[in-house]
Amino acid sequence: MTRKRNLSIDYMRMIAAILVVIIHTPPFMGINPLLDYSILQVLPRIAVPFFFAISGFYFMKAPKEKQLKQILNIVKEYCIISLVYTIFKIVLAIVTHSELEFSVFGFIFNFFTVGVEYHLWFFPALIYSMLAFYFWNLIFKNKKIKFVCAVSVILYIIGLLGCSYYELGIKIPAASLLFDNAYFEIIRRLFLMGFPFFASGYLAGLLNEKFSSKASLKSLITFGVLFLIEIYTLYCLKIYNTVVITLFLYPLTISLIWYLVSNPSYKNEKLGKLCKNTSMIMYYYHPMLLSVLYLFNENKTYNFVIVIAAFIVVGLVNNIINNKNSMKEKVEK
Repeated sequence: MTRKRNLSIDYMRMIAAILVVIIHTPPFMGINPLLDYSILQVLPRIAVPFFFAISGFYFMKAPKEKQLKQILNIVKEYCIISLVYTIFKIVLAIVTHSELEFSVFGFIFNFFTVGVEYHLWFFPALIYSMLAFYFWNLIFKNKKIKFVCAVSVILYIIGLLGCSYYELGIKIPAASLLFDNAYFEIIRRLFLMGFPFFASGYLAGLLNEKFSSKASLKSLITFGVLFLIEIYTLYCLKIYNTVVITLFLYPLTISLIWYLVSNPSYKNEKLGKLCKNTSMIMYYYHPMLLSVLYLFNENKTYNFVIVIAAFIVVGLVNNIINNKNSMKEKVEK
């Protein structure tokens, strides 16, 4: 008997993908800068952590053979997307008669750290996190995973001191060597954000096994409120360098995954499949469409609407093609 897919997670994938587009657009700047800043610094901050956490949740539940397959699939996907963006940049430079800065060393460095496009840093961070857990499990036979999670929490705290609590962190002796380092942003993304949030997916799984679904809702609401209070407090105190990661964002992400897992939805499978496929395409390729749109129109609100609408259409077409192929395969069998 095949296990049904939890569509709640697919719906959240779509929401998270739209939130990522909001971060990169931003759509409300031309309407109200204060509204834009408020939305940009609050709701979308859960998006990328969600993607890391849900990846960690499913990865840790899979057997070793499937874990290795997942890693290889992600690496393959990352290579293809990087190639597509590299070709796109070359073509765009030719069309717009602009100078293309390219070096072999720069490409290799970016590929293994920040990605060849600004949002693709997610892939190196995800791959390194998957490899860390895979080899740990391989060596210690699925033991002491909680120790790795504890290390991830410590890393996250270090990240907090260099970001949202910068003015406190900088007072620690020699902390400036890390927090003011030119490569701190790379270190933060790969090891102080990506790895901790990936590990948070495992922690969400533990909570789901020990507590009820009602507890997950209470936890989600509690940490959601605390997250909002924290953002407002940080804004008032002006002690942050950036609020890309905050103290209560971590338990909020765990609570979100816990809630989605403990409250699964199995209705409307077609919509769930549409959300899953569309969210992936939107997340991967929205900067490409934005680059083209900005050549003709700099209105961020307009471009945001076009991007969302365009990728929903692409998702619908993709689903229709996949359904036809599935039907064809069934007939041939």
